[in-house]
Amino acid sequence: SFRATARSVGLEERTFDWPLQERYTELAASIAAFRPEAVYLVGLPEGNADTLIQDLKAALPDVTIITPDSFAAEDVARKLGPIGNGLITTVPGVPPSELPPAGQRFLRESGAEIVGTGTGPPEAAQATEVLLDAIARSDGTRASVVDELFATNVENGILGSFTFDRYGDIDPAPVGVYRYHGGRIVVDGVVRTPLD
Repeated sequence: SFRATARSVGLEERTFDWPLQERYTELAASIAAFRPEAVYLVGLPEGNADTLIQDLKAALPDVTIITPDSFAAEDVARKLGPIGNGLITTVPGVPPSELPPAGQRFLRESGAEIVGTGTGPPEAAQATEVLLDAIARSDGTRASVVDELFATNVENGILGSFTFDRYGDIDPAPVGVYRYHGGRIVVDGVVRTPLD
C-alpha cells in the first residue's frame, strides 16, 4: 500500500529486500546510489534492524528513516539508543498528548493511564459513545444500528471530528507521528489523512 500510495502522489520509489544478515553495508550502499530523500523500513525490529539502521545512517547521514508501528516501542528505542536518534515511526491513532479538548477532558476525568504510544482508552471510549448513539438513533434492529453507525458524524469528540468510510474506518484517519530521541520515543505530531 505504501508503494501504491507513493506512486499515486508522484513519488518515485525503489524496493530493496532486507534479508537477515550480519552487516548491511552493501545494501546501504545500493540504496545510497539512488540518492533517496527518505527510507521507509518495512519489517520487524527483531530482523537485525539496529545493524541495518546503523549501516543506513553511515551511508545516508542526512536521510530520514521512517518505520511502521512495529518499531513503536520503548524497548526498541532503548536498544537503538543514539543510533535511533531522528528515526520516525508512525502509529495509527491520535497520540494522547495530541487529543483535542474532549479527549484531554476524558483522560483527566477517567484517570486513564496511557503507556508509550498506546491509544486504547480514548479509542474505546469514543467507540462506546458512537455505538450507544447509533443504537439510540436506530429502530432497534441490527441493520438499523449498522446504518446509523455508517451515518455517524462526530464533531469535536474524544478523537476529534470524523465520519466513517464504507469499510468502517475513521475518515480522516489519524496517524500519530513519533520521533526517536535519546533512546526514547517522543510525540512529533499527528496527521489526518483522508481515506479517498
